[in-house]
Amino acid sequence: MNKKISIEFLGMPGSGKTYYQKMIIKKNFFKDYKIITNDFRFLGKKKILYILLFLIKYPIFFLKTMILLISSKEKKDLKKRYFYYFYNEIALWLFFENCKGKCVFINSEGFNYRAVFYFQKKCKRMHLNNYLKIIPKTDIKIVLNSSKKQNITRVNSRKKGYKYSKNDIKNYEKQLRILKRIKIFYKKERKSKLLIFENNKNNANKNLKNLFNCLK
Repeated sequence: MNKKISIEFLGMPGSGKTYYQKMIIKKNFFKDYKIITNDFRFLGKKKILYILLFLIKYPIFFLKTMILLISSKEKKDLKKRYFYYFYNEIALWLFFENCKGKCVFINSEGFNYRAVFYFQKKCKRMHLNNYLKIIPKTDIKIVLNSSKKQNITRVNSRKKGYKYSKNDIKNYEKQLRILKRIKIFYKKERKSKLLIFENNKNNANKNLKNLFNCLK
């Protein structure tokens, strides 16, 4: 395996992104590696430094995303949340890139996942594809397929965290179509490995085995 590996999950809320992230860590696939997840609280004051480094290294992607966020017609509180995630995620990405020794970044919600929400109001295939081309490259992308009923049931049974709102359910099919476009783009692009997981209890071990074989 490479000294640095980045894994990103793609799937609708409730499809199992966090579950598989935890399972990979539990199965100890990366015994000698420093494991980074999308918990950015440990960055502390260094977060600003990593944001500046990201801006220097990926200026086009940074500016393009900022334009998408600023021009978005989302409600103020939702737009504020997108900004919050973006700043923290770019800081975490540069921390990963500057990490010394063996390091793996297992990201349950990354740049590609956020694109689903950035483009849900206006999603022209060309615009989405152009945006995907400038996203920092992830080694392995894992798309999780799960039914709408299962996803909503899983999410709404959580004691805390994200819940599907009426508006989320209304926009579900639109977001799913964008997710499928992202999957099609990476199938054609072939610059990073793309795995498709059918998420149910019977497939969990098979899915993890496929990932392990992919890492060899």
